[in-house]
Amino acid sequence: MTTLHDPAPAQTRPEPDVEAYALEAVLRSLVHIGAHTSPRSQQKTVGASEVGHPCPRRLAYQLVHTTPVNLGDPLRALVGTGTHLALAELMHRMDAGTGRWLVETPVAYRGVPGTVDLYDRMTGTVIDWKTTLRTKVARLRVDGPPAQYVTQLQIYAAALEAVGETPRWTALAYLPIDSGLNDLWVWRTGYHRDIADAAVDRLQHLARAELETTAGHIDPATVEAVPNYLCAWCPYHQPGAVDLSIACPGNTERTPL
Repeated sequence: MTTLHDPAPAQTRPEPDVEAYALEAVLRSLVHIGAHTSPRSQQKTVGASEVGHPCPRRLAYQLVHTTPVNLGDPLRALVGTGTHLALAELMHRMDAGTGRWLVETPVAYRGVPGTVDLYDRMTGTVIDWKTTLRTKVARLRVDGPPAQYVTQLQIYAAALEAVGETPRWTALAYLPIDSGLNDLWVWRTGYHRDIADAAVDRLQHLARAELETTAGHIDPATVEAVPNYLCAWCPYHQPGAVDLSIACPGNTERTPL
């Protein structure tokens, strides 16, 4: 016995939704504007997260408040910010008023400000959360963290010591946003105040050079650049830039993060 079925409906492509495309453009604009006008993005002072950057010219741009020319896509940074907020709420609850954990604590060391993500008073460990990708965690396990992040931790530890805490360890906790907690990786080292002091000394040397110029401010074009594969993410990077006082051509090689 043969059973007859209705023929399958013809596969047709949906008509373009012009209003949906327009909404996409509006949402992209709103996110870009909101992200790049946030208090964090508008910060002019060189903070603990930047003071250890290997490129002196980038620090010079910040010291003279140069307007960024390379804003970039903010989505990954927003994911990182949201993760930090969620972790802060979680750790506040876990502390439950015991005082063991200091969470999102504003600090400053020799004029360099920052915010400590997490400090464990019981073990004297300064912890900084870093969101990244699983593939990058694999590379970090081999190569270790960037020196800039190591310096950031030492600045935090020195700042906490200056207000009476007793830091002994510093740690970077890498969270892979495309995986799970099983792939969380922690890098840890001891507290070394000399690393923090060396970074602040370098920044102050640049600041003194700024004050000693006849124009009253340093020209970033006269400051040495140290290009590397991360130049494409620098807010002052502009391929082919000629006027180094406002932008830097950097390194044209871009390696995916």
